Amino acid sequence: MSCHDIGGGMNYVSIKVLELYKSGMISKEAAIQLVHACRKGVHWCDGNEYEAFEGLIDEGICGLCFEKYDELTNIYDNDIEHPGRYEVFKDYDDSAAHFFLCDKCKAKVIDAYRKKNQ
Repeated sequence: MSCHDIGGGMNYVSIKVLELYKSGMISKEAAIQLVHACRKGVHWCDGNEYEAFEGLIDEGICGLCFEKYDELTNIYDNDIEHPGRYEVFKDYDDSAAHFFLCDKCKAKVIDAYRKKNQ
């Protein structure tokens, strides 16, 4: 059974990070790395990564460019065959806040994966 409390707590921190970024108190790069840390921090208590950034998804914040969009999609929802479907984001994961992306960033990641694996 997963711990939803740690996900909720990390989500609270992620929202605060977004507020600090929007106010100009921290850089985009710092904001991305802090949200990424929240995402990974849920593993200390058997949490779910997506819970740590649900508020950012609600706000429409892309995990790579950290810009606001009306719609984001999960990078793992793609037309790449298994097991590549789950490896497509591997090269971007460490530098991304999360794995819900705008259309432009998602296309960039998928194109890079396809070029690398031709």
